[in-house]
Amino acid sequence: MDAIKNFLEDLPYTNGSDVVKKYIYKPKGLNHQPVIQLAISQTDYIKNVLIPFFSSLEWHSKKELDFYDWVTIFNFKERGHHYQEEGLRVLNAIVNQMNNYRLSTSQKIRIDTDQLVKDIARLLDGPSNYEYIGDRKIIKSLNKLVGVKNQEIIQLEEENGNVIKTFYSIVDCAKFFKVSRTLIYNRLSGNKSIIFEGKHVFIKKNKN
Repeated sequence: MDAIKNFLEDLPYTNGSDVVKKYIYKPKGLNHQPVIQLAISQTDYIKNVLIPFFSSLEWHSKKELDFYDWVTIFNFKERGHHYQEEGLRVLNAIVNQMNNYRLSTSQKIRIDTDQLVKDIARLLDGPSNYEYIGDRKIIKSLNKLVGVKNQEIIQLEEENGNVIKTFYSIVDCAKFFKVSRTLIYNRLSGNKSIIFEGKHVFIKKNKN
C-alpha cells in the first residue's frame, strides 16, 4: 500500500505533495485483521491528475464501466447536482448499475441505460447548481452557502413582504449597509425598519 501511495503521488503534476492519505483501522469483530485504506480528498488532484491517468489506461474488465460511472458521479458533485432532486435520482440510478449490479445474476432492478445516458447528458450540459457571489459558493437549489449547516438567510423586505435583497449572514448585511453587526442584529430582533434607497425596509430572518 505504501508503494501504491508513492506511485500515485509521483504521477505528473503532483509535485510530490502528500495528497494520498493512509489510514489503518480494525473492523468490528475479534477475528478481523487490521485494514489499510488509501483516501484522496483533494478535488484538484482527482480532476487534474487521477482521472486523466486512469482515463489513459487500457482496461480489460467491466471495471472500466465502473470507473467512468465514478467520474460521472464526481462531475455531478463538482457541479452541485447531488443537491437537486433530479440529480440525486440520476446518481442513485448510476450507483444501482455499478460493480456486481452489472452482472446478469444480479437481482437488482434493471436500469434503463439509454434513458440514464440522456439524463446524465442533460444535467451535465445544463447550468451548474453552484453560483459564486464574490468568494462565496452558493447552492442555488437550496439557496444556501456550501458547507454551512442550519444557515440563517437574511432578507431585506418591503412592508408588503416583497424581498428586495438576500444576504447569507448578518455580517454580509452589515457590510452592505456599512454599519455594525450590532445595529443589523438590533433591527432584526426588534423588527425595526432601516432606510434603503429612501424608504423604510425591514431585515428578516429566513431559515432555509
